[in-house]
Amino acid sequence: NTITAQNVINAARTAVSPFLTSNSLNVVVSPDPLPQLGVGNTVTVTCSYQYPLMLRYVVPGQVNGILTITSQTAAR
Repeated sequence: NTITAQNVINAARTAVSPFLTSNSLNVVVSPDPLPQLGVGNTVTVTCSYQYPLMLRYVVPGQVNGILTITSQTAAR
């Protein structure tokens, strides 16, 4: 089974779908070779979601009532 960027995007959107609107999840998949570790076929996956806030004045880091939640991982 070949892992493609689209497979990774689909898996990330499926993972958030019970809690967040999956189509609003921004997923970036990029090749990230790590030659210093002898690893050539790794990828970095960054997911971000712009979450609208109801009480924006009490949440640090928000911009215009939106808090961007970001996660990142590297895998091979």
